[in-house]
Amino acid sequence: METKKRIIIDENISRAYGLEFYLKHINEIGKMTPISALTILDSNVYNENEYILYDLFRRNKNMSISCKNYAIARRIDNIAPKGYGHTISLIDDFQNIDRSYIDKNDFHNVGLIIPITYAMWGVKFNDKINVSYSTTVPFNGYIGTEFQNTLSKKTLDEVERIVHIISQEGNFTDVEKVLILSNYLQAYSQYVDGTESESIFGLFVVPEKERLENYYERYAETVLFKNYGICFSIASAMTLLGNNPLMKLDIRNVSSSTHTWNFIRIDGKVFYIDNTWNITRNPNRVNDALKANSFYCRYLLFGDETLKEIDNHNINTLYYYPFKLSELDFNRDYLEAAKEHLEELGLLNTEYPDGLVTFHTTVRKPK
Repeated sequence: METKKRIIIDENISRAYGLEFYLKHINEIGKMTPISALTILDSNVYNENEYILYDLFRRNKNMSISCKNYAIARRIDNIAPKGYGHTISLIDDFQNIDRSYIDKNDFHNVGLIIPITYAMWGVKFNDKINVSYSTTVPFNGYIGTEFQNTLSKKTLDEVERIVHIISQEGNFTDVEKVLILSNYLQAYSQYVDGTESESIFGLFVVPEKERLENYYERYAETVLFKNYGICFSIASAMTLLGNNPLMKLDIRNVSSSTHTWNFIRIDGKVFYIDNTWNITRNPNRVNDALKANSFYCRYLLFGDETLKEIDNHNINTLYYYPFKLSELDFNRDYLEAAKEHLEELGLLNTEYPDGLVTFHTTVRKPK
């Protein structure tokens, strides 16, 4: 098996070794061992060193380059030779701000990848844009992005359509927005993990006559357009529905090694949201599907208090999340009052209409 290197260039390394010396050293490494991933955190990296970087990009193919600074990304695109399969990922800066300065059409030599949290904030692209879903922590001198796929204009238009309808109903608090969006996903999302979906209530088997068309995309589109998906697709749909100029929720995906849910910052505190568990562990479920019959908020806005109780949702230490989870759950009395208020306005369903199940399954009870 061919060994590949992952390299990081930051200001500390530049100061310690001298930037030009370090770049030449990296280039020498690249002559002996292919470099698969490069993270650039020093904004001075291209000053008077373009010839070294060009040689590095020419000697390696299909490099995953990551950087925090859009100006660096543009400069790298100008330096890199065309046709070498390099990609450049912007690392999430965890700010919900206008991103209209990002234009996919500016990139001609490397493929641009943006965080999913930038997608709804004015990024310019024609039809499709590549997105990433998480940021890795420095590991063996590397920080980068993971879980990548393509989002289309059609998908973002659908998200905008949904949140536009919601926003027309009134001015809501962040808590009310969370309740409304969770209600939407619980109403229209069935948990389906391939032909056999495992849960604490048994194994839910999709009949052979059913076709899980394009299922293995497993991203937000599956939930938004086909009304089923796994935890990753449900959480990603929640991120898109909440993290945009209309909803303005500071919400993102968070993952363990086997599960994905959301974290959100409200009034300076961070809480978890797990719509998948609200669907699959809902006491009022459809009998033959992992689909909610009514709204459930047990796993909304919980902190370390619930985390200790359920003994789950331990984040994967390979991923980078710049927050500390709240020790306590969000105030349940306040949450219940907000829920009752939205029910009175007709914006929260106590019961979901029939016919929202995509696949009726055969249920094998757990032993």
